[in-house]
Amino acid sequence: AAALGKFPASMGLNALERALRDTSAEVRVAAVQAIGGVADGGPRALALARGAWDHDSSYAVRAAALGAAARLDEAGRGAIVRAGLATPSYRDAIQNAALGGAARDPEAVPASELEPLLGTQQNPAYALAARAARGDSAAMQLLVRHLDDDRGWVRGWIVDAFRNGMPDSTARAPLAAARDHLTHAETKTAVDQLLSRPQP
Repeated sequence: AAALGKFPASMGLNALERALRDTSAEVRVAAVQAIGGVADGGPRALALARGAWDHDSSYAVRAAALGAAARLDEAGRGAIVRAGLATPSYRDAIQNAALGGAARDPEAVPASELEPLLGTQQNPAYALAARAARGDSAAMQLLVRHLDDDRGWVRGWIVDAFRNGMPDSTARAPLAAARDHLTHAETKTAVDQLLSRPQP
């Protein structure tokens, strides 16, 4: 099904629409992912993606449909990403798809709307790190602020996001500025370790 997304809409969408009715969730996931990449898919491709998001019974298909709809619908991207952020699912599949959309497009959802999710799982920290790495100052400010979060697991996730979610060249100055204001010894030690890493 993924290969069909490379064909013009007139050739690919009919087959992909049929695949969306397959009994296998894996087939439907592949189909809706392909729909998100159909050349010149236009309103029909978006309607298929939105239909899968609104009505499919599988969390995995809905997550893939959210990603496809977010790619296809620039004007409605913020609304669908917000809906995904608020939708619980097995292993956070839908929320993670929404976080991917939020990470790719800072205009869709402000960084402040990701902040309440920082205590729920690790991926919101990585979404903010991806945005900070591309120059989103609000995302960077949130990450620095939560280096001193009262919750130890949140501090650990933020440190990991600085360590693995952005280049050292981006992380170094904010970490150095924050270091002396940190109140938790283990976080200060972790930041010192990050600052001591050899620069490329």
